[in-house]
Amino acid sequence: MSKKYKHHGVMDCHGIESLHEYNEKDAFFKQLRATANDQRQAIYFEANLTDDEWDTTITMLSQQKFKDACLYLKTCKDIKFRGPGNINLIPNSKIDPWGGNDKEEDATVTKQQLVDAGLEKFVDRIHAD
Repeated sequence: MSKKYKHHGVMDCHGIESLHEYNEKDAFFKQLRATANDQRQAIYFEANLTDDEWDTTITMLSQQKFKDACLYLKTCKDIKFRGPGNINLIPNSKIDPWGGNDKEEDATVTKQQLVDAGLEKFVDRIHAD
């Protein structure tokens, strides 16, 4: 069994915003940052990552694949999320009220997921069928 190392950070509608080795002093500030960016569905997370999970995530981030890294981290077994955002809605830059210029494709969010999260106002922007 490979050893795991504790990390933490913030993810939002644009993907991974930050990812660092766990530091108790920084944990409060990262949680505060997530709370201050609730309009972007920001979420603070703590994850115990294996070397392989860390390497995969860092590779994606170094290639500026912030959304892919977010989707990948969401699949890790030893990760905990703390609001205020809705983990099921991210990553998806279309829910950012200030827009964005992401180069990556957005994850698919269903109309029902938006309604369930109280974000009906974004249905037309995301699902302009």
